Amino acid sequence: MVGTEMLVAAAVSQVARKIGEIVGAAQGEVQLCCNFSDDLESIKDTLVYLEDLLKNAEKNSFGSDRANVRHWLAQIKALAFDIEDIVDEYYSSKKQFEGSSSYAKKGSLFCSLSNPIISKVSMVHKMKSKRELLQTRKHLPTQYHFISHINSVVDFYEKQTTSYRNSDITIFGRDGDLGNLMDMIMQKSVNEISITSIVGPVGLGKTSLAQLVFNDSRTKAFRFRIWVHVSMGNVSLEKNGRDIVSQTTERIEGNMQLQSIKNAVQTILNKYSCLIVLDSLWGKDEEVNELKQMLLTGGQTESKIIVTTHSDKVANLMSTSPPYYLSLLSEDDCLKIFSERAMTGQGDPLFREYGDEIVRRCNGTPLFANFLGSVVNAQGQRREIWQAAKDKEMWKIEEDYPEDKISPLFPSFKIIYYNMPHELRLCFVYCSIFPKGSVIDKKKRIQQWIALDMIESIHGTLPLDVTAEKYIDELKAIYFLHVVEGHQESSLVYTYVIDILLGFFCMYSVVNLTVHNTYSLAFQ
Repeated sequence: MVGTEMLVAAAVSQVARKIGEIVGAAQGEVQLCCNFSDDLESIKDTLVYLEDLLKNAEKNSFGSDRANVRHWLAQIKALAFDIEDIVDEYYSSKKQFEGSSSYAKKGSLFCSLSNPIISKVSMVHKMKSKRELLQTRKHLPTQYHFISHINSVVDFYEKQTTSYRNSDITIFGRDGDLGNLMDMIMQKSVNEISITSIVGPVGLGKTSLAQLVFNDSRTKAFRFRIWVHVSMGNVSLEKNGRDIVSQTTERIEGNMQLQSIKNAVQTILNKYSCLIVLDSLWGKDEEVNELKQMLLTGGQTESKIIVTTHSDKVANLMSTSPPYYLSLLSEDDCLKIFSERAMTGQGDPLFREYGDEIVRRCNGTPLFANFLGSVVNAQGQRREIWQAAKDKEMWKIEEDYPEDKISPLFPSFKIIYYNMPHELRLCFVYCSIFPKGSVIDKKKRIQQWIALDMIESIHGTLPLDVTAEKYIDELKAIYFLHVVEGHQESSLVYTYVIDILLGFFCMYSVVNLTVHNTYSLAFQ
């Protein structure tokens, strides 16, 4: 389940936006309630001020030494929702009184126990109390000296591939994929530059497969082999351009402007045959398009580019040929990865007791097999560790054991999660409220998002339900909602790979969406 300290910045942003939309309505109220508008303005300013601090706090709330940060986040979130409730109650009362069609009805309402004037007085005092409490809690991080935790440099340990020239790496289950890609890469053709994307969810082995291609002896036919790690969510044309040029015999000056860097890249691609791998590419549409334009020389070249990405949208934007979709590994291949990493085999008594279930838990994802195998190996083959690898939530396993002894699992998921817009993140995590096996109508899901004010119309031009559909498309594009073949000819099955697995919620979920637009959630 989602911890109460998660998504605080999104919740606060939502409340601040609501206050901003209705604060003007408080102007012109009777003198009795004039301070209500002032309180709202003050609260909105404080919430807006806190947003960036809360974003940092969310990212830095993980670990046993950050309990104070998590407690503070939970306090702010609860307070924000209390404020939202008062705002809703205040304006509901106001509309009820103003909606009365006759003086008699208004007089009756005025004399009743639900007198809106009396209710407003009560709510004004409540809001004043909440405003003062918010001001107090705003300063708690400084007062209790955990502001340094909140403002520490966020490091999700995003792995930059530095071993791509290592030809000794062992990768299971990708021989067929390697053959297919090599056939594509080694085709002798002199055309506009070829860009092929390897696509699949995080942890499926896209980078490892690109390493196999890069290190294959056949690729030595290229004049230069160039590997560029593109930091996910942060496409920098200048950095990526410099990385490309620096791995050739060409040189660029330190103070060279972006256009000159672009020209240098295109000169290299036109002059030499190059194999370029752009690893972990993901970013805004306009950034991805700009990167592609830098690589398109406009002339004939034998150079080839491979892109690895977890985003269908990025793959389709970048590719000049159909994207290459990576499939899940078989259980046998996951077994090989787990056994090699755990340094054990099927003859081991603990493996006979727990191994099959652990391997099935990997769900065809090599990253999980590698992680669970490293946990078993690092902890000395103890029974309780095998039990934990079989049953315990994966985020908890990573948090409990030393980072220097196990393979990191969640950095990439966290990077993706924190680069999602707040509104999309809020809708995504909303899935966690449904118990295993729940079936939810898609239209009702969208209606729920809208009713809970989770959907914000893009630029105020699109209907909310259309925006919600776009959110679903975004989740599909990054494989948090993944389209696969259905079990029936008349249906499609959409699989939610909810592997953000953040410090206080962890779920590997499967969501079925049939042609009747129903979701079936199965949280493991």
